[in-house]
Amino acid sequence: MSLIEEKTFRRATINDAKALADLAANAFPGYPFTRIYDPEQVAQGISGGEYRIVAEMPTLGIVATAVLGLGSVMAEVKREIVAMEQRGNGIASDMTAKLVEDAKELDLICYTDARADQPGMQRAALKSGQKAYSLEPGKHVVYSHNEESVEKGPARETMVHLSSLILDENDLFEQLQAWPHEIREYLLANLWQSFAPEPKDPHIAASTLTNPERIAANIHDKLASLDKLNIVTPDQDIEIIFFDHSSLMIIKPDASGFITSLTKNGLPTILTIGERAGLQVITYYGDVDDVDEATMLFHAGMKPVMIRPWKKDYLTQAGWQVGWQKTMNDYENCLHGIKLHPEVEDQLKKFYQRLESHII
Repeated sequence: MSLIEEKTFRRATINDAKALADLAANAFPGYPFTRIYDPEQVAQGISGGEYRIVAEMPTLGIVATAVLGLGSVMAEVKREIVAMEQRGNGIASDMTAKLVEDAKELDLICYTDARADQPGMQRAALKSGQKAYSLEPGKHVVYSHNEESVEKGPARETMVHLSSLILDENDLFEQLQAWPHEIREYLLANLWQSFAPEPKDPHIAASTLTNPERIAANIHDKLASLDKLNIVTPDQDIEIIFFDHSSLMIIKPDASGFITSLTKNGLPTILTIGERAGLQVITYYGDVDDVDEATMLFHAGMKPVMIRPWKKDYLTQAGWQVGWQKTMNDYENCLHGIKLHPEVEDQLKKFYQRLESHII
């Protein structure tokens, strides 16, 4: 641990772009969205209104950064990076706490999807008042892992969903009681299984998850080879597929997709498109109280894997959601190990136990 200097927080400016790109390259290699390593693209994000803060020290300059995701009532604390030599000094916790307070002033609700192999990141979210609700297996790719305690190389990360939104668990238990018994049991089994991801095959992971540029190019080419697709490309990393009032947002460097709208007729087709395009996981977040939708997703081959409290917008009442996944293309051979903060593990296990006692 290096000497601790007094640190100050401030909003990032475009003049910080070079230092921020260097910080990302040194402290977070292997991130699928390589724009964080490009000073020009970092500057574009800041000038475009990105809510980014930096931690600065008198002699060291910028030693940490984090972003508060805007655009929704649910604001994510994300892209939190701390210089390697400054980790363990409480910077991440203070930075997260500041963003949570900033979110409150903006009338937003904070949440964090913390990497499940990073106890420090999890601790920072806990200290800001957020609560752990679920593990979400294989949500994102990191193309470089260097931790000594877990397998190196590329892999899909399990994330810990922590949130400042606190809801009545009894509502969740009552809503899940309306689900078919088989699906409730499947949800519980997946929640417990998330504590022990299937050990990855490093050879398959290395050959499947080569690098973000190649993965993105391969997905783009495969989509282009499919006939009669209605595709919108909002930026270099994203393509959105529309079919029969269903839509799939494809995150190309991450080999993942998120269903943003669905119909019974459109769902099987967009799942097939995602698999043919080379995605490893497709995710949908559905309201727990929509039993017909849950049944449709289950019979389409999606599996319920996580639970979260959520508020869609200012006008909609907050409620419980389940995260559903369809996995494919060597997904099960590419999962990274987890290393949970003890308090996170305790919160999750107690939540799952309460859930199990009420719905089974």
